[in-house]
Amino acid sequence: MTNDEIRMTNEGRKRISFVIRISSFWFSPSVLGGSNLNC
Repeated sequence: MTNDEIRMTNEGRKRISFVIRISSFWFSPSVLGGSNLNC
């Protein structure tokens, strides 16, 4: 792998982990407290 491929792979992993973290935070009823689910 070239340095560019490694950098793109690392950026992709960071982006995926970030999306998963946001999704789990967004869909977690305990974090939302159920208040935002009614909007």
